[in-house]
Amino acid sequence: AEHHFLFGFYYRQIGKTDKAIESYKTALDKRPIFSRAQRDLVQAYLSIEDYENAHKLAKENYENDKKNNPFHIHAYFTCLLRTNEIEDNSKTLRNLLKDLEMNKHEHAQSFFYRCKAQYLALIENNEEQAMKIIDEAIDKVKTNVSSEIRFLVDKFYICAKFQNIPGMESVLREYKTKVDTSQINNYNTLLKFEIMIHAQKNELSSIPPLIDKLKSYPDNIKEKLKYKYCS
Repeated sequence: AEHHFLFGFYYRQIGKTDKAIESYKTALDKRPIFSRAQRDLVQAYLSIEDYENAHKLAKENYENDKKNNPFHIHAYFTCLLRTNEIEDNSKTLRNLLKDLEMNKHEHAQSFFYRCKAQYLALIENNEEQAMKIIDEAIDKVKTNVSSEIRFLVDKFYICAKFQNIPGMESVLREYKTKVDTSQINNYNTLLKFEIMIHAQKNELSSIPPLIDKLKSYPDNIKEKLKYKYCS
């Protein structure tokens, strides 16, 4: 199982998400209770916007781990934010925030700030406070580029929520300066940013060619994205 997990981890790092998912599934077939593989499989599903599979597994991971693992809490929180029933999930989202706030793990505080900012934006529609928290969090992690990149992605989605196109474009420009765009994960993230900006501008004809350029995305997920943004 460990062997297949390591292959999955390697594939996910280089952006070959389809191969990563296959390796993680094999690892879990051999060892059903395997926290790292379960966590990484959720992240792989999220990276290609397969929210249906991500949500089911993230919920299982959170409940089976007795709500202690901040990685599982954050993943479950993210999945709930991406569902169509976001308002119905507000109570669960508040509970997840409390779990993170009380968690003593070294990464819990970072996850808490990320989730708090998104909660303020997507549930409470409080743009000012959401941007204040995410900008303060970014300032705190300026020396850690990988953390800053993750916060920038969250900031982009907050800007998108409030149809703040200049803000979205600003994040896209800053993201480009922080990442190696030859890496598939970063390349796909930039494409998704561009897709969402075109959607906000109602430039729908520009979107399908960009979706087709996404790498390691299954065809069925690409079709779902075209329906989401262009229908």
